[in-house]
Amino acid sequence: HIVSVLAGMLRVGIALDRTYRNVATNIEVDITEAHIDITVEGFGLEVEIFAANERKHLLERALGRTITIEESRSLEAETRR
Repeated sequence: HIVSVLAGMLRVGIALDRTYRNVATNIEVDITEAHIDITVEGFGLEVEIFAANERKHLLERALGRTITIEESRSLEAETRR
């Protein structure tokens, strides 16, 4: 079980640096009994968010929780001003 959790975390972590450009500047995690929300701050995160969502399934199974990974909306709004 521990190996599955750690491998799932590693997959998501590697995906969040998919383009090797260090575009994720901050990650916030909100954990409830049934769900995990991961919010990522940075610029140009489309590929990273997509890759992380493609690779989250092992971690979801290992933890028995649904995981949502998305870009921070507050940072998106700031960049559009």
